[in-house]
Amino acid sequence: MIDISLIILSGGESSRFGVQAKKQWLRIGDVPLWNYVTNELSSYYTFKEIIVTGSENELFFMRKFSNAKIIKGGSTRQASLLNALPYVTTQYILVSDAARVCVPKHLVEKLLNEAGKADIIVPYLPVSDTVAYNKSVIDRDNVKLIQTPQLSITKALKEALSKGSEFTDESGAIMANGGSVKYILGDMRAEKLTFASAKNSILSLLNPPSKDSFYGVGFDVHAFEDKKPMFLGGVKI
Repeated sequence: MIDISLIILSGGESSRFGVQAKKQWLRIGDVPLWNYVTNELSSYYTFKEIIVTGSENELFFMRKFSNAKIIKGGSTRQASLLNALPYVTTQYILVSDAARVCVPKHLVEKLLNEAGKADIIVPYLPVSDTVAYNKSVIDRDNVKLIQTPQLSITKALKEALSKGSEFTDESGAIMANGGSVKYILGDMRAEKLTFASAKNSILSLLNPPSKDSFYGVGFDVHAFEDKKPMFLGGVKI
C-alpha cells in the first residue's frame, strides 16, 4: 500500500445550489452529506490522513459528527485546499468535493492503480454533443469534462499552488506549472451536486433524509440585581 491522504472540500457557501439549506448539510439518513461522502471515500482505502474543510462557524458542529481532522476552509475552493495542505505528510493526495456524492469505489481504485504515472491522475467524461466556443464549433474529441477525486503527487501539487494563480481544480494548477497529467475514464455516477435541479436525480440513489428531529434541553442562569424587577419571557417575577 502507498501512503495517501484524503482531503474532502466542504467549506463553500453553496451559493449556486439555489435553496436555503447548504447542500453539504442535506441529510443522507441521519448523516450530513459532507460526512456521508467522507465515510464512503474513506471506506475504499486505508488513508493515512483524512482532512475535511468546513466553514468557520460550522467547525464545532462538524467535529461532533466525524473523527476526521476538521479544519477551517477558505473563501474559495483553492483557498480551502491550501489550508488543508500543511496537514498532509504523505507522498500522494486524493482530493474530492463534498458535492461529489456518489463516487463509486471502482473509480477510486482506478486512480490508485495509476499512482506515480504522472504528477496527477484525473478522471474525465467524454463529450457526445456538438461543442461551440466563441461562435465556432470545436472538435468534441478534444473536450473533456473533468471530475474529482483527483490523485496528485503531494510535492507537485504544493508547488503548483504556491504560484499564486487561481484554479478551479488541481489538474489545472499542475498543468499550468508544467506538470504531467494522465486522464482516465471517469463515471457518470460521480456527478457533482451543484444546482438544485440535479438534487433529485443524484440523491434518489441514496437513502432519504431521516424524519427524526434534533432537540435539546438546557438551562440559563442570571444574577439578581438589587431593587430591579426581574422579567422572564416578558413576565414580571
